[in-house]
Amino acid sequence: MTSNGDEWQTEAVGIREAISRLEASGPKRRYDRELREQIFEYTERWQRLGVSRPRLAEAAGLSIKTVDNWRRAARKSTAATATTAKAPVAVRIREDHRDSRRPGGVVLVTPAGYRLEGLDAASALEIVRGLG
Repeated sequence: MTSNGDEWQTEAVGIREAISRLEASGPKRRYDRELREQIFEYTERWQRLGVSRPRLAEAAGLSIKTVDNWRRAARKSTAATATTAKAPVAVRIREDHRDSRRPGGVVLVTPAGYRLEGLDAASALEIVRGLG
């Protein structure tokens, strides 16, 4: 278990209270995006520290299926944002270690993992500009 004792259970009480307020609003409750994100962050954080997802879900008053569905959706959303985000990417310049088996030119590896070899500098620059 964690050295954080009952902190995860205390946090779960706040989540249960938010859910109770929703239940009081009517039988067809809809969890807003903010609450789903709060629950996702809660489960991710405490699971990394050793608390099981089923225990976290139960403490928050939710089914494990609901928590897992929200986690999947949050990860897809995060992955989609990461692939469309336009931010600087670290570039590592290494000394030229040409391999006789490899054609000359620039080697480009994209953040998505695609590797392009044998490019001239102008082609590599055009591809980088096209990525964002």
